[in-house]
Amino acid sequence: MVTGLDEEQALVNAAKTAFPNLKQLYCMIHCTDNARHYMANAGVSVQIRENVLARLFACNGVAEAGDEVTMDNRISDVMQYLRQSNIDETTTTYIQERILPKVIPNNRLKWKEVWLGQHQWTNNNSESANHLLKIKVSDVTNFYISNFTDNWTIVHMWMVA
Repeated sequence: MVTGLDEEQALVNAAKTAFPNLKQLYCMIHCTDNARHYMANAGVSVQIRENVLARLFACNGVAEAGDEVTMDNRISDVMQYLRQSNIDETTTTYIQERILPKVIPNNRLKWKEVWLGQHQWTNNNSESANHLLKIKVSDVTNFYISNFTDNWTIVHMWMVA
């Protein structure tokens, strides 16, 4: 079984507990946004930040590698660029420990499970479906609350009379 999630850790843990053999995909849009925000907050210049993101997620980036050798070469390129850009070590560590551990298994899973497609996985379709579900649940909840309130008013009026 394969599932795709963002970085909602409670959901990731629950899925792994419920399905021990679960294969996990991470949304590359969330990874991109998280890396961008982290580097912006760390004071990395826009030029360097966008170069790092391109090396990770653009069409010639790590997340689009078609095989292990290409992926390794692209990871080496990102790491070399980070070190040559003289940014703080915590940003390099963040990329190594928080971003690449999501990109690498995504690549390996899409190479193994060809039906997933050979491009970066995102959960935009899931987000859209989730949004529609929340609207419907809200509509139903509001309907029942409204009907309960209206009926309670009628009952209350009858009891008072």
